[in-house]
Amino acid sequence: GIAGIAPDAKLLALRACWQDAVDGRARCNTFTLAKALQFAIERRAQVVNMSLGGPHDVLLARLIDVAMQRGASVVAAVDPRTADGGFPAALGGVIAVEGRGGQAHALPFRTFLAPSQGVPTTMADGGWGLVNGNSFAAAQVSGLVALLRQVAPRLAPSRTGDVLAAGPALGSAAVRPLPIDACAAVARAGPGCACGCRLADSRETPRH
Repeated sequence: GIAGIAPDAKLLALRACWQDAVDGRARCNTFTLAKALQFAIERRAQVVNMSLGGPHDVLLARLIDVAMQRGASVVAAVDPRTADGGFPAALGGVIAVEGRGGQAHALPFRTFLAPSQGVPTTMADGGWGLVNGNSFAAAQVSGLVALLRQVAPRLAPSRTGDVLAAGPALGSAAVRPLPIDACAAVARAGPGCACGCRLADSRETPRH
């Protein structure tokens, strides 16, 4: 009885990580991630979700650049354990997402806030469950970006961040995370809003 934010999107589920048998955490490496990114690029994926973080990687950074040059929107989770937001969230052009409800970072690039507590999702046993964390916040934004690409096929990937939320200009000063109004973003991107909301302006209280 649950429909995702972009139910008409076609998914490429690429197994670039695996579960550690000791602590249960997901593990990835440059080779597995590079293979998944290359596959997504070759299949002309329009949205690439990277709900992960790690050290800067030259090969992966190059592949992400290629994906964006070919028209893909790349969404990544901010790593709350790092001062700079982590890789690949800190790469230029990547849509960086933090979890609402956690400790917000003041980073030198634009980031977006999305729900990260009690997010409903499918589970390995075939049922539904609730999950927490920035990774799941990023996945929700990836779904919203897919919906924006659907309602506005001519929307340039470089403008997707501007459509998600109107924020301060980029610069050397730290920028606070921007909350996303999904309905207003759809209204900004396309000719109308499927959920019937009005485009919020400075005199209205944003709806999230």
